[in-house]
Amino acid sequence: MASKRRKSAALALAFVGIAGLSLASASTLGITGGTLQAGTKDLTDCQTGNVTTVMSTGAYTAALGYQAGNVSVTGISAACTTKKINATLIDAAGAALGTPGSASTIAGTSAAITVPAGISANLVKGIAVVISDN
Repeated sequence: MASKRRKSAALALAFVGIAGLSLASASTLGITGGTLQAGTKDLTDCQTGNVTTVMSTGAYTAALGYQAGNVSVTGISAACTTKKINATLIDAAGAALGTPGSASTIAGTSAAITVPAGISANLVKGIAVVISDN
């Protein structure tokens, strides 16, 4: 039964509160299986442990201050190799800041995700990560 659930389960979006975001922040996300459907794509259950995310800061502008930079994800299970990974930056209310980053194909136990430009790093309070089959 658990195996059947695991096969049909998805990796849930994991929210991490990042307090005092500065030039880079790191936190641990608990990625666990659960029932989730996103659009018409089935999600995968290859990740069984925690991953670590680090968001760098991008360019400085007078209007935004430092912009949110790319997200690095480490601690990805080898079973997730060739899957897709994506991240969405989250504000204090839990709302997405802009659109998700550019999906990356996992080639090892880490991945880099490009996020949209124009998001103030001061607004980012969490990162939601999704690993999917396609």
